[in-house]
Amino acid sequence: MLTVKISSLDDVPAIALLGRTTFAETFEHLFAGHADDLATYLDATFAPAKIVSGMAKTSNFFWLAEWNDVPIGYAKLKLESRHPLVAGAATAQLQKIYVLRDHLNCGAGKALQGAVLDHARQVRCDQLWLTVLESNRRAIEFYLRNGWKFAAKDSHRIGAQAFTYDVLRLSL
Repeated sequence: MLTVKISSLDDVPAIALLGRTTFAETFEHLFAGHADDLATYLDATFAPAKIVSGMAKTSNFFWLAEWNDVPIGYAKLKLESRHPLVAGAATAQLQKIYVLRDHLNCGAGKALQGAVLDHARQVRCDQLWLTVLESNRRAIEFYLRNGWKFAAKDSHRIGAQAFTYDVLRLSL
């Protein structure tokens, strides 16, 4: 059975492992010949200390999805996070919805998104935005089916690799 809960410090090891695993499952093929860049990124982004630091910020919220009490995904919302191409008085960023590959069809992504949207509405956000790798068609189609709209293109580097992202927005 699928459940979603707000995360606590007790969930940090699970979130760190889920982040590393899901990112590698989804994007490792893009780092052919650049395995060191991927390892450096995973170590920096999904270090337990970084997640603890993120949880300590009052603007950050994490949710954990579990299937029969086993962690399978998580989401992160960052309040008061603006993007220059997304207008809104109270704008927040959906930074992550990561779900393990073996559980992509169990409704975890939709449930995590629902928890994030509920919270964003409760705290009176009027716009959400996110970035998704432009080649990640599965994720883009998920967001578009759920009412997100294209706002812009953006780019980001991970080591020697340059990536182009779609910026999507959702009016609440």
